[in-house]
Amino acid sequence: MAPVKNATLSGGLVAATVPSVLSGSSATLVHFLYQGNVNMPTTGGGTVTMMKFTADSVTLSDASDAINEGGVTAGPSSPTMALSGNVVLYATQLSGTLGPISLTLTPDSPLLATIGNVITAGQVTLTNVTTDQAMATADSLTYGPGGFAVTIR
Repeated sequence: MAPVKNATLSGGLVAATVPSVLSGSSATLVHFLYQGNVNMPTTGGGTVTMMKFTADSVTLSDASDAINEGGVTAGPSSPTMALSGNVVLYATQLSGTLGPISLTLTPDSPLLATIGNVITAGQVTLTNVTTDQAMATADSLTYGPGGFAVTIR
């Protein structure tokens, strides 16, 4: 088994302790690269180990972010959600289907070090995507056609 890579944490980020799942019918990833694992501080005062990925862009179709607190699940959804420019994604789990292969990546997954950088060349599309405890930063975030866009400058 290949050793786990460690990555640096972008400053100022703190993970919520409330469970959340970001999902989509598909995710198009451009130059998606596994950077390693980070110990992310949490709002509860501890840390959680998360995988760190970078990309030029990530576009989710049928995007939904389900947040579960106190037995109530709520969250935004959109036909599309696009992150572009200097995308950094943190997650405790990333699952999806790449062609005929179903993948589930976690920070301690032996598969991560082996294939974590294989899906980086150009553009790939995963289907039936779920990402647990997802956190992301990017230069631009756009929700849905005709929806709203947020650009960070």
